[in-house]
Amino acid sequence: MTRLLGILFLLVTPLLAEGANIDQVNLAKDANFLLRVQYVIVASAISVRSESVGTTNHALRSAWAGLVLGNPPGYAALMAFGFVTQAPVAGSAICTTNPGGFVSCTTTATDAQLQTISDSLWNDYAVQ
Repeated sequence: MTRLLGILFLLVTPLLAEGANIDQVNLAKDANFLLRVQYVIVASAISVRSESVGTTNHALRSAWAGLVLGNPPGYAALMAFGFVTQAPVAGSAICTTNPGGFVSCTTTATDAQLQTISDSLWNDYAVQ
């Protein structure tokens, strides 16, 4: 019995991982999640624009901030995929399929946690 359960676990685990990944991808494309990401990246951009010019990589960080401020929805869509790879968002997507096949997702991550993610990813996007 134990051997059978072990084999079953090996067969099902990749399917569970794939399901979790697709939920994260769906979360990154969810309209409400994108609005939350948009809000926090604008807050980060404003903060970066007012930081000291002596801050490491300030010119690149500030240039990225200008791009974000010029097109928040576009940059939220771009950065959302980075957000869903970070704790506590990573693995926390809860998706449901509504009648008609429409998928909606949410996450248990708080707005403050999303802001922390935005601030922590800033250099990854700005310094490329």
